[in-house]
Amino acid sequence: MKVLLYTTKSDGIGKQLKSVLGEVIREGDIEVFHHIDSLMNYFRSPRPADDLTIAVFLASDREDLQQLVAIRDLIINIRIILVLPDRENETIAEGHSLQPRFITYLDSDFEEIGSVMNKMIESRVYVPADRN
Repeated sequence: MKVLLYTTKSDGIGKQLKSVLGEVIREGDIEVFHHIDSLMNYFRSPRPADDLTIAVFLASDREDLQQLVAIRDLIINIRIILVLPDRENETIAEGHSLQPRFITYLDSDFEEIGSVMNKMIESRVYVPADRN
């Protein structure tokens, strides 16, 4: 299992979120992206059919969120946990377009994310590759 963390913040809130993820999954299984271009390159590269990636996207502002929405076609089959910058109706609607499994906010307790990650890991379903 691999966890992708996208945050344009490498200190403060980004570091706090990575720490919470590190309590749930080995640090070596967390891949951090600070630029949308590198995240796009990751999703454009071939991955195994049984890829069990979970992506945690921290949109620290509306611009971050809009960049994520712009690549939603690349992340259509990825399980997403989304951290939104505010609780405005427009922001929430835009966030839902990514079809996240869980939404929280910058001012929330990130411990919830750890609990959600645990449940996602425990309930993961392995889909065998087509045998034909």
